[in-house]
Amino acid sequence: MNIKEFDNNTMNVNYKIDKITFNFSEKLNGYNTGIDYSDLGTKAFPEVISREWSIDSTSCSLRVNLERNKHYKF
Repeated sequence: MNIKEFDNNTMNVNYKIDKITFNFSEKLNGYNTGIDYSDLGTKAFPEVISREWSIDSTSCSLRVNLERNKHYKF
């Protein structure tokens, strides 16, 4: 899996990004992503406005509201 808008484990992500796209190496079922809270729980998960799957179910985009200077972890 990789993220389209920035590299995985990036420490300085622009908080103005409003979409995060996860690209998977295999086709998924189109409704479960496996993207969930980390060991930091809900406080480190961004506010998700919507989820959108690609037609071939190999990527899922999350529309998000990111806060400035906040640590996020999936």
